[in-house]
Amino acid sequence: MLLLKLSTCLIFLANTFVSGQSCKGDFAIGNQQDVDRIAKCTQYVGDITVNQYKNVEIDLDKLQELSGNLYVSNSFNLRSLSLNNLVSIKGDMVIEDNVQLLALGIPLLNRVQKFRIVNAPNLQTLNSQAINFASKVEITQTSISELRSLAFKNITSVEINSNLNLKYIEMTNLAENSGYFNIIDNHSETSLSLPNLKVIGGNATFKSLSSISVPNLRQIMDTLNIIENPLQTLQFEALRQVNKDLVIIDNNQMTKIRFPELTTIKSGLIIQNNTNYHILDDDSFPKLKNVDDKILITGPIDSVSFPGIKLVNKAVTIKSTGKIDCVSARSNFSFLNKDRWICQLSTSKPSSTSNSGGTVNRERASSASRKSSNNYLALGAIFLSALFIYIQN
Repeated sequence: MLLLKLSTCLIFLANTFVSGQSCKGDFAIGNQQDVDRIAKCTQYVGDITVNQYKNVEIDLDKLQELSGNLYVSNSFNLRSLSLNNLVSIKGDMVIEDNVQLLALGIPLLNRVQKFRIVNAPNLQTLNSQAINFASKVEITQTSISELRSLAFKNITSVEINSNLNLKYIEMTNLAENSGYFNIIDNHSETSLSLPNLKVIGGNATFKSLSSISVPNLRQIMDTLNIIENPLQTLQFEALRQVNKDLVIIDNNQMTKIRFPELTTIKSGLIIQNNTNYHILDDDSFPKLKNVDDKILITGPIDSVSFPGIKLVNKAVTIKSTGKIDCVSARSNFSFLNKDRWICQLSTSKPSSTSNSGGTVNRERASSASRKSSNNYLALGAIFLSALFIYIQN
C-alpha cells in the first residue's frame, strides 16, 4: 500500500515538475523562451496566457491535459499553434485577434468548456477530429471552409458568424442546445445540417444560408429568426412549437414555406418582404392553431391559407403588393372581430389610391393643394397692397 502511494506521488511530481520545469501555476507566454519553460509538460495545472507573442509558432505538442484556461490573443506574428496531443481542457480555449494565424492543431481535443475563435481571418482549417464536449462555441471572422468536427451532443450556445469562406456546417450528434443558436453571415451558399437536433432552448437566428436541414427539431423556446437566406424552400419538418416569435423576413429566393407539424406560436408570426413568395398555401402551416400575439404578412402575396387556425389574440394584418383577395383571406379568420382585421392591397407607385395607400396619398394631395392656395392668396395680397400705394402716390 505504501509503495502504491509513493508511486502515485512520484507520477504527480513528474507531471508537475519536468526537468526543472514547473507544470503548475498561471503562466504567461510572450516569447520562445517562455514556451521552452513548459514545452515538456504533459499535464499543466493553471491558466496559460499568450499575449503579444513575438515569434511565428508555438509548439506545445507534449501537452495532453490542461486544468485551467488557454488564452491566445493579440499575437500579430503568430502563424502556427500546435497542440497535437492535447486531449482535454478543463477550462476555456479562447483564440482571438491573431490576424496572421494560419494553422491550429488540436486533432485530439475532445473536451473544453468555452471554445472561442474570433478574428483569425487567415485561419483556413480547424484541425480537429471530434470535440465531444463543449459548453459554448463561438467561431467568428475566420477563413475556415467547413465545420464537421463539432461532435458534442449537448451544448449551451452556438455562435458561428462572419466566416466568409464557410460553406458547410454539420453537427451530426447535437441533440439539445439549451441557449441561443445563431448561424449568421457566413458564405452566401452555406449549407447547415443538424440531423439530430431536437430542442433549442433560446433564441435561434439563421441568416445567409442556402439550405437548412433540421428534420428532428421539435421546439424552440424563444424566437426563431429566418432572415436574408438565399434558399428556395424553407422547411422545418418536425417543429411543433415556437415559444416566442416566428420571423421570416427578406428571403428573396424563397418560394415555399413548409411547417407541417407546427401547432403553436406563443407570440407573433411575421412574414415580411420575401420578394418571390406569393402563395401561402394549405401546406405552409396546415396544423397551426394558436398564435398568441399578432400575424403580420407583407410582400407580393396573392393568397393565404391557414386551414387549422383557431385563435389569434391580436390583429391579423396583411399588406400585399400582389393580387390578394381580402374577402377570401378573411375567411381564414372568421373568429376575429373586424377591428382586428386589416387587409390592404397596394402597389409600389406613389400615385396609388388602393386601400393601403389611397388615403395617405389623398391627404398629401389635399395638403399640397392647400399650400398652393395659400401661396396664391399671399401673392394677391401683396399685389393689392402695392396697387393701393401706387394710387395714393
